[in-house]
Amino acid sequence: MVTVSESVGVDFGPLDALPLPPGLQVLLRSFRPGHPHTPSPPGSLAQLYHRHDRGRAEQTLGFPLPRLSALLDAGQVELVATAGVAEVVAPGQRGGSGPVTVLYLPDEDVLQSSLREAEGRGLSTVEVDYGVSWPSTPPETLRSLGSGDATMIDVRGQHVGVQHTRTGQTRLAWQQRLAEVECNIAVYLPHPPLQAVELLVRCDVPSVSRP
Repeated sequence: MVTVSESVGVDFGPLDALPLPPGLQVLLRSFRPGHPHTPSPPGSLAQLYHRHDRGRAEQTLGFPLPRLSALLDAGQVELVATAGVAEVVAPGQRGGSGPVTVLYLPDEDVLQSSLREAEGRGLSTVEVDYGVSWPSTPPETLRSLGSGDATMIDVRGQHVGVQHTRTGQTRLAWQQRLAEVECNIAVYLPHPPLQAVELLVRCDVPSVSRP
């Protein structure tokens, strides 16, 4: 990765409303994705994920899952799911189980598509990992032909990493304590970085409720 020196240290301030600062809009429009990603995992979304009732999942976790309200307002279907394990595991018992994922689909027919096909049809996901620490990420802008261009922004007081991924999606990721549980949250949106950040800001995510 090569640091873009002209962008390092630029403070766009905490973002909590639109429009985004003009300088940030220019930066995000300039982002390019990395090289194409590895092939899609075998099987359809219906085969990869176990579906769960949102309320029951949140009761087991002990904290509310983030919600992309703008996608619900647009008529998308919201599903709470886990991959690889059939049950949502409580934070104190988690061990090596994977994250809880909230999927947003244009319609439920997309569940019959592979992951890559679903991404092409508008799949958005919110992965909530808990009990696993992430390394700290420096607040700088990076250009990478391998993994995709990335930067760090402040959304409602949370440091959110923005990356144009190898699949052409935008990854938005941050760490947040939810009801005393340390969580690593990653949102994958089928939009260029500028539109993805705008959508995140419209959704009131990350939540303003922080310790």
